[in-house]
Order: sequence, then C-alpha cells, then structure tokens
Amino acid sequence: MNRFKKAITLTLVLVFLTMVVAGCNLNYIDKASPSLTCYTLKLSYDNENHVLSGVQRVQFTNGTTNTLDSLHFHLYANAYRQDASHLIVSPNYVQSCYCYGQSFGEIAFDWVKVEDTAVAFEIGGTDCDVLIVPLSKTLYPDESVTVEMVYEISLPHIKHRLGFGENTVSLGNFFPILCMIDQTGSWQDTPYYVYGDPFVSQMANFDVSLSCDSDFIVASTGTLLTTSTEKDVTTYTIEAKVVRDFAIVMSKNFKVLTQTEDGVQVKYYYFDDDDPATALAFAVNSLKYFGDNIAKYPYDTYSVAQADFCFGGMEYPMLSVISAETTAKIETVIHETAHQWFYNLVASDQIEHPWQDEGLVEFLTQLYLDQCGEVPLKESMRKYLKNYTTYVNVLTDYLGKLDTTMRASYKFDTEQGYVYMTYVKGALMFNSIYDACGKDKFFNALRRYFDDCKLTVATPEQMQASFSSGYGADIAGFFDSYINGENQLVPLKGKEPSS
Repeated sequence: MNRFKKAITLTLVLVFLTMVVAGCNLNYIDKASPSLTCYTLKLSYDNENHVLSGVQRVQFTNGTTNTLDSLHFHLYANAYRQDASHLIVSPNYVQSCYCYGQSFGEIAFDWVKVEDTAVAFEIGGTDCDVLIVPLSKTLYPDESVTVEMVYEISLPHIKHRLGFGENTVSLGNFFPILCMIDQTGSWQDTPYYVYGDPFVSQMANFDVSLSCDSDFIVASTGTLLTTSTEKDVTTYTIEAKVVRDFAIVMSKNFKVLTQTEDGVQVKYYYFDDDDPATALAFAVNSLKYFGDNIAKYPYDTYSVAQADFCFGGMEYPMLSVISAETTAKIETVIHETAHQWFYNLVASDQIEHPWQDEGLVEFLTQLYLDQCGEVPLKESMRKYLKNYTTYVNVLTDYLGKLDTTMRASYKFDTEQGYVYMTYVKGALMFNSIYDACGKDKFFNALRRYFDDCKLTVATPEQMQASFSSGYGADIAGFFDSYINGENQLVPLKGKEPSS
C-alpha cells in the first residue's frame, strides 16, 4: 500500500472513529429516555387574571428497591402563599422582589386521579408544600402508575422564579414535581429554603402544551414542535427529553436573536439590552467551550432569556434566566450556561451540598473569562481571595468566631454567609485544584466526573474520586478540609501529582 492509499485509509478510519465517539457521546440521552418518568402538561395562561391552569399527567415507574404506597410531589408554588412560614427571599432581596408591593400566589387542585380513579389526596409538608397522592395498591419495584391532576396557579406580582412583572411572566418551579426518594424508600419532602436553589429532582421527559395570548413570545425548556393560533390564542407544543425540570419565561416585549453553532440553535430573548449581540455571543461561545472541554451539549436548542427577576440569574435545563437589572450580564450568562452541565446533566444535592455545583460553576465562569481574554484567572482569584479573607476577618473580629464550613443551604443565617462559603470559597477550592493539576488533568477529572455521574445526582464522594484520579493522588482530605472549615485557603500541597 503506497503512502497516498495509507493516508486515505487512515483518514477514513479517523472519520469513522469520530462518528462513533460522537454517537456514543449523545446516545446516553436516547438510551435513558424510555425508562424515565414522563410529565404531560396541558397549560393555559389567563393574562388578565394572572392564573395558570394545568392538566397534568405523570407516568411514574418505581425505580427504587422499595415498595411505595403513595407518591409525593413538591408544590413550590405554595411557597408564595400569604401565610407561608418559609421566606422566599432574604432581607437583601425584599425590596427588589416586592417592588410592586406585597403580592401572593398559590396552587389549588380540582381533583387528583390514580389510574383514572379519583383519590383523596392530601396537602402536607411543613408549609402546605407537598402533594401526597395515595396509591390504590402497593407499587413494587419496576411497576408503573399513572397520576392525573387538575389545578390552578395564581401568580404573585413579584420579580421571582414564579410570578409576573412589568415585562415578563416567569414560570419556574411551578408545576407539581416528584420529590426525591432516599435509600430507605422515604420521600424527601424538603421545604422551600430561602438561600440557594432548594430543588433536587431526577431526570424526566416532558410533553408540554401552552396556550396564551398570541402577542406573547415564549422561551422555554425543550424544543418547540408546533404552534397554532385561533382567536388570538396561540398554542405551543414543546418536547423536552431527559431533563431535570421544565420552565417558561414569556413576554409581549421580547425581541429574539438567534445563532446556530455545532447544530445547536442558541436564542437570546431580551426586552432591555443595548448590546444583545454580546449576550448571545457569550452564550454561544461558552456553550461551545464547555462542550469541547467537558462533554458535548446533547440538546438541539439552548435559550437565554431576560426576566423581571430579583436575583442575578437562574438555571433551568436548556434555558437560563437572566435578570434585566444585573450589572454582571456577561458573567451571569456564562455561569448559568455552565449549569447546563452541572446541575442539569450531572446533578448534586443543591440543598445539602450547594458548593458542589455552585462552587464548581463559579470557578468555570472565571476560567472561561480567562480563556476568552476578558479577565485573567489569577486576577479574579486574587479578588475572590481578598474579598473572602476580608469578610472572614471582619466578622471574626466582630463576632469572635465565624463558621467557615461549606454547609447545607438551610444552615446559613445570612445571604452573605451562603454566598461567601458556597460560591467564593468553592471557587477558590477548585482553583487550588486547577493550579495543582494543570488544565489538562483538571478537565480530564471533570470529564471523568461527567462520564461517571451523568443523569444522576452525584455525591461529594464521587466528585472527590474523579478529582483524585485527575490529580494522581487521593485528595479527599483536601476537599474535606475546605468543607469542614479547617483549611484557610492553603494551596493544595503535600503529595505531588503523578506525571
């Protein structure tokens, strides 16, 4: 065989292998889909009264090793009730969230059926925030059941995940979603904690139809399949396979910019942005960067939407919500885009271990800003270190002692404490690992973490194992020293990484 023929043969082999690897990278979505819970939502929004009506069907298969006598669903919409005992925002955000005045919302049910038979459901939890659906018979492992329900959600007039503002209607964490089940078969009826993102859920499939006024423009999780209009009402049908949640932001003031990159249609929905092209460019380019270095983005669409929102941003599968008032638009777009990998594709317990996704994503945000020439990583990390040490020193002097553990979200007393111990200290911890490993080993570890834990809710121990592999030595103790507040930001030392 001559050199020319050898070159052709080698090229064909490489092309074939590339196609095989690319197929394998995305095949996990197709393989997972048939076994997942399926939510079918038929929604109708009454803009005059700010009420969302829903008919919901849930096909659930018991994937645990335990028997179940009931299903539990989070009712996050009831966190907005007037007499709710848990706050939905800290004092820092009360003024910006309730800028229109006090307003409340809730979810109310007409009926709930199990296998077409009406049941006596219960509204429980610590704050009327859990729907308990009794089953007509014990559900054994691998057995399935269908639950149907009809409800109305009254939206509050606030700038939050769920509510309506001057420009947008935000439907985040709005529908009844199954609670997590622990290893004993007990439902995790966690309430709506004020700090962080108090949500943990399994992967599922969604088939959604939304009917609303025709002058609304809709951004959502999933892929738009069809639209139809009749008498000034447009119905959207949307499909989302293998995602953790489903959210919608809609507005009569939206303008839309679109760019397709590597087969992914990226859209930016905005109503108040003097430079929308920049936001779109950072969404497109950061999506590509994380896809190239971690794992290919497995969906065909990704949307970023401005919203009347009191926080900087909020991640949902295939959809990132960005506050129209944020002064850190670029950083927020990058941060929420990185969440498409860590929390959507690889989840963690955001309540018990919020640093696991937020600390990592915050570091990845600063790393990308460095890679694209915006802000050198050393400069941003020096700033983080200075801010963290100033915070710790000032409060330690004032209080005499300060809890510097990276702990569960409900164990923080202040918003500042949550941010500094979760985002800032978390980013500094991952930066220390990055410095010790180098870029190649760091991303090798991150890819291993992704490959081992994709579509699951990963534990801190699984993350530590992946990074220990990348470093070349067991660094679980290093993680623990940060988490337990023992390590005062000393760089990773001791054992040298293997070459």
